[in-house]
Amino acid sequence: MTTRLLIPSILAALGIPFANIYAQDQKPATATIHVYRPRSRLVGRAISPMVYIDGTELQPLHNGAFFVATVPTGKHMIICSRSTEGGLLLDFESGRDYYFRFNAKNFHGGFWQGNIFLSQVSSDEAGLEMKKLRQQ
Repeated sequence: MTTRLLIPSILAALGIPFANIYAQDQKPATATIHVYRPRSRLVGRAISPMVYIDGTELQPLHNGAFFVATVPTGKHMIICSRSTEGGLLLDFESGRDYYFRFNAKNFHGGFWQGNIFLSQVSSDEAGLEMKKLRQQ
């Protein structure tokens, strides 16, 4: 009989309550997301779009900043506007880190006429860009 089974068996036989000392083997039921927005002097500088998970507001994303949050495991839609256009539907796995970069397209003549969206990037790419940013 292994030690893992022997100790709980002895404690149970003696009527001594015990906690599962091996609980640290279990993975957390959340994933960590890192959302960042490189500093821009022109494109959408004055706006701070809201980031949503499954239609629920998570946090606004400020110019030249990033934030870190946890999300439950499973399939979720992450998006950087109220519309579902440009959203990412991902299956978030327990204990993993995910990195998302803010992007803007079609900025014309000082007016916001384009669209904003998030793209998933590698941890290496995010690390290079995020070290220049401030945490919200």
